Amino acid sequence: MQKYAVVTGSTDGIGLETCIELMKKDVYIIAVARNKEKAEIKKKEMMTQSSTDKIEFVFGNLDSTKSRDHIIKEIKKALSNKENAKIDYLVHVAGGISSYYINTPEAYEQTFAVNHLAVFHLTIELLPLMRHEKSDRILVTSSSSHYRTRIHWKDVMLKKHYLSLTAYKQSKLANVLFVREFAVRYPDTPIFAIDPGLVNTNIGFKNTKGIESFIWRHRALKGAHPKKPASEMVEIMTNPIYDTQTGLYYKHGKLKKSSHYSRNPKHAPRLWSLSEKLVYHK
Repeated sequence: MQKYAVVTGSTDGIGLETCIELMKKDVYIIAVARNKEKAEIKKKEMMTQSSTDKIEFVFGNLDSTKSRDHIIKEIKKALSNKENAKIDYLVHVAGGISSYYINTPEAYEQTFAVNHLAVFHLTIELLPLMRHEKSDRILVTSSSSHYRTRIHWKDVMLKKHYLSLTAYKQSKLANVLFVREFAVRYPDTPIFAIDPGLVNTNIGFKNTKGIESFIWRHRALKGAHPKKPASEMVEIMTNPIYDTQTGLYYKHGKLKKSSHYSRNPKHAPRLWSLSEKLVYHK
């Protein structure tokens, strides 16, 4: 039976390497990307390294409900063109950070919209397209930065006091809270928060400047090659020992306790309700 994966952030770093590793295991990839020209170049790279052509792209931005609705529609269309196709693996890798405040088309702070609301939205809408078996996996990349923050409930979009690291940390905490609450609401679909550790990727380069950009570049040079966390993620996706686990936080392939804040039972359902309002404008 052909297996299928949907992967965001597919043209760089961990997302790119995850696609390659899954393709090596004969998984068909539906990759989400923004830049068609770049995707075409990366597609050739993926096919060369995996020795298979089982990949196609859907295009769109992750920063607004409207653009994500388009992505979801295109994913559904891609699956409908294949016999008995269902999503086996849903892998959220796309993310970013910005030195300056960026408003999305819905007037949301971009880091929160892309790093968290996109994960929430795509997962809820694509869940009916999964196989609903214990071998299903949903993976959400988080970060150890979630240990040193909180959700700013009175100003989630940080319109009053924006700092790039505050926005990034909050979004990574939101990832962990989402994973925990999803596991409560949908216990039969295994979901995991993945901390890839320090990795040599360009996540901190795109919308940062000055000393902040320098620091990200310096840190990245000390990081692992993205192939390492990608391999760890693929192991969690494909190894049956994870079939009976869900809602957990893994770093370097090892189970780790998430932050004390994330384990407070009142925060995850509160964020879920807020996310519903922000995505579906309820």
